[in-house]
Amino acid sequence: MTPIFELSADHVTAEAALDPVTATVSGVDTDPAALTDYSPSGFAARADLARATLARLARLTPESAGDRIAGAHLRERLEAQLTWHDLGEPLRTVKAHFGTLGQIRDSVDLLPRRDAEDWRVVAVRLAGAEPILAGWPGNCAPLPTPRIARTRSWPASSARTTRRGPRKPMASAPNATRPAPG
Repeated sequence: MTPIFELSADHVTAEAALDPVTATVSGVDTDPAALTDYSPSGFAARADLARATLARLARLTPESAGDRIAGAHLRERLEAQLTWHDLGEPLRTVKAHFGTLGQIRDSVDLLPRRDAEDWRVVAVRLAGAEPILAGWPGNCAPLPTPRIARTRSWPASSARTTRRGPRKPMASAPNATRPAPG
């Protein structure tokens, strides 16, 4: 295995250790008792791993076309992950139905259930849901409001007028005068 592919494998292993829920959903074998830290420090640890992997990747030289493609793909994914992190997006997944809660549920749904040992693993992951979510209160601090440039200031009277002159009051809707069915 070339150094770039070894780095990729090492990154997947390290990422799975920091985020076993995503590892399970992605099909990477991981310890079912291991829990993902969804607190701000957990997200920061995953961002630090991405930065460290990018730094290691920058020191490697591709040995083949496959290395160049793998290195470019790894770089692009890690840079996108860091941009996502730096924008504060991980903290927004708290509300998304397809975000953290759905992923935790999927990480349990995707576990096998063939025998007693499989069910023990499911129970361990379910028991871990409470500690997994314990870090969420740190994510609930208000996010910075994006700055939106004001492009035009309308006069106060413009709300009441149109190009054709003052607006006329609307007549009541046709159905408003009909008696209710009864």
